[in-house]
Amino acid sequence: MFQRSKRLLDNCTAQFTIIFFTVNLLICLFLTGNVYFNTDFLMKRYIADYHVDEALHISNEELYLATDTTIDMIKGKSTDYEFKVVVKGIEDSFLNSKEIRHVKELADAYKSFKARFFRIIIFDILILGSVLVMRKRCDLVKDMAKGFLLAQALFAAILGALGIWFASDPLHAINKTHKLFFEGDNWVLNPVTDRLIYLCPEQLIIYCVKHLCTVMAIYILVGCALAIGTLVIKAKKKFLTGFMGPQVI
Repeated sequence: MFQRSKRLLDNCTAQFTIIFFTVNLLICLFLTGNVYFNTDFLMKRYIADYHVDEALHISNEELYLATDTTIDMIKGKSTDYEFKVVVKGIEDSFLNSKEIRHVKELADAYKSFKARFFRIIIFDILILGSVLVMRKRCDLVKDMAKGFLLAQALFAAILGALGIWFASDPLHAINKTHKLFFEGDNWVLNPVTDRLIYLCPEQLIIYCVKHLCTVMAIYILVGCALAIGTLVIKAKKKFLTGFMGPQVI
């Protein structure tokens, strides 16, 4: 067992596979935290696609304030849980007690994911350092390309399986995901009594999942094309060198 682990650590291709696989996770976390948790991005969807302003009887300015403040609370930038907005012409707290508890759960989850994001970066730096230390035993370009292809194949398989599971029954997948990350039933919201549900409707989650899968698919396809091209060029150069022999000038 020890020898197998040592061989894995001494294998540049395996190390690059780990690096690129975790880079994929970083990209997913970055997109989720900075693109989908973005007030301007959400407002476009709210107004154009889901008509959240009409459903809540709230102006676009007040909806922007509610969205921006909620995102700030989730990201740990604000603790103004009882902020007020004008709804139906009356100033009222946007969140009720149950919604506030769920926002706090979301804030804890976001903090946890953010910590994992930086841990993955440190982990990748350490592995990359290991590769550079043993670079004399590696063909860095070739091993990097092979590691990238292996990482993308593994990641695409996992992403594809999750995508099929999600597409088969989005509501079931959303509920299962919430049960996985949150205890209790604070995430079970009622559109009659809870406004928070309008900020994250089922259709929006489906849109974000599809968008994320599309972005990752394009990244994987383009990256794999470049990696395969690199391996082909390397193989062609090696063949020509072996066929023609060393050139003496």
